[in-house]
Amino acid sequence: MTIPSLELAECEWAPRLTRAFVWQSRERLCTCYDQAHLAAWSRLGYALPKCQDDCPYMDQYKQRKGRITIYQHNHLHLNHGEILKDADVVIIDESPLPALLEEETRSQDEIRMLINRRGPDGQEDPAAPLLRALHAVGHAHTLRRGSLRGQPLIDALQDVLPIPLDTAIADARTSFLAKEHYPADGNADPERLPPLFLGRLLRALEHDARPNTFNTLLAWDSVAWSWFEPHILLGACVGRIDAPAVLVLDASADPAIAQRLYAPWPVQIITIDVPLSPHVTVVQCPITASTRRIVQDRKTLDSVSRAVMAVCNHLDITVDGGISYLKAEHQLADALGGTWLHYGGQRGNNTLKDARTLAIIASPTTPPDAIERKALALWADDPVPISCGWEMLGKDDYRAQDERLEAMNQLHGIEELRQAAHRCRPILSTEPTTLLIFSPWNVSSIGFLPTLTVADVPHGNSDKAKEAVIHYQNRRAEPKNMDHFGDFQSRLINSSSLPTIEKLQSDPTPQQPPTLSAETRMRILKIAKVIYLCSPWLQLHTTTAVPLNAYVP
Repeated sequence: MTIPSLELAECEWAPRLTRAFVWQSRERLCTCYDQAHLAAWSRLGYALPKCQDDCPYMDQYKQRKGRITIYQHNHLHLNHGEILKDADVVIIDESPLPALLEEETRSQDEIRMLINRRGPDGQEDPAAPLLRALHAVGHAHTLRRGSLRGQPLIDALQDVLPIPLDTAIADARTSFLAKEHYPADGNADPERLPPLFLGRLLRALEHDARPNTFNTLLAWDSVAWSWFEPHILLGACVGRIDAPAVLVLDASADPAIAQRLYAPWPVQIITIDVPLSPHVTVVQCPITASTRRIVQDRKTLDSVSRAVMAVCNHLDITVDGGISYLKAEHQLADALGGTWLHYGGQRGNNTLKDARTLAIIASPTTPPDAIERKALALWADDPVPISCGWEMLGKDDYRAQDERLEAMNQLHGIEELRQAAHRCRPILSTEPTTLLIFSPWNVSSIGFLPTLTVADVPHGNSDKAKEAVIHYQNRRAEPKNMDHFGDFQSRLINSSSLPTIEKLQSDPTPQQPPTLSAETRMRILKIAKVIYLCSPWLQLHTTTAVPLNAYVP
């Protein structure tokens, strides 16, 4: 199987599997060469020198036999997925989009360093004219609004080149700098080696320079050069009769994106609809600032934090953790407490699986230009150009006119919010759980019908807002008790063997009640009001006339 990161392999999957084996990188295991040199050669784009037979890295091929081996997503395309070709089944946890549609970014400084390099004879490198043109175009369009791509980019390069663009590309192809996976000399000092990224940049430029090419790979994004490298999923297995079965576990899978991403493999989407646990309360607050602009102004983020505190005070809860933008993580953790994750780095992360109060702060908006570039790259060889028109649906909510672009927009928008809401495992929750969603988006469309919608919060820096801060901080500082929840105050009911809802529904007449400790009896009495909020318990109470304290001897 493959997963997004080594950390998830070691901490999430390996403990759950029988005879699991986590595949390690050469930089981590190899004893044939200095590990710092291995990391540097890999970062610079060189093929690593071969290992000795007794190297711990090579020994992994023996250790993995007869075991469930956990790789990372990049193994799905490295060497065409050769390492997985003998598997019977390949399970892919989470979407491998970042690995199969790989994005690379290089700065102007990195381009300039290549321009200044000379050959062994002291002559100018054959790639220098094209590199100078790239640097000049980037300099001329620094801090422009939106990216420069497609035909405008091709025209801009041709305008500053003294020779035809196709000639400049052909000359650059003869340069040592354009080599890919060039074998690293085991005795070479990495500090003296040039980075080998030009070949990948040229491949993107060659694609975009073809006549009648509309969906592009390369762009100047106002501060750096960025391009996408599409990879084929398990290319070494395509068309083989003994190819492995491939199962992708992706709760946000979109049919159009999946069919394009996994081509030429046939794709079948299987959807399993599972309702939220009746213990989950969804509270939506659509009236606070909700875009990535909250991280650009500390006052705005402070105002949102105070609104969260006011809602928590009203519900008598404190926050166990949440998800927001990366740059807001520390400030929200300081203000609200708990453990925080960020959009773009939360999928597959189960750090908050036991959280009983989870806050989702702001909608996961992505700049339209970034979404456009990724969609253009995914459908780079589609003869039908992607239309990049947008229409506004509501507050901070936009829809793309092209279905392919809208699929990518959904993946990085509402589906990212869905992933955030599922960090506390609301489907499996057996205890009172509150989801606080501070976004105006239609969360009902992703299965989170609001139980309560907040229509008013204390304004900005008002006296009520300041009082909310003091009250929330005082409650967080109190010794933990059973009168309010938060900070992973879980297992209030499950600490004793109470009958399940199904058992009570099938047998309305209570049997001999279990023996409960005095502490457990107090816990049950104090959380009775929460049980009333859970519809199955409420239904049970009204249909069977069993009082909520019937099992408290």
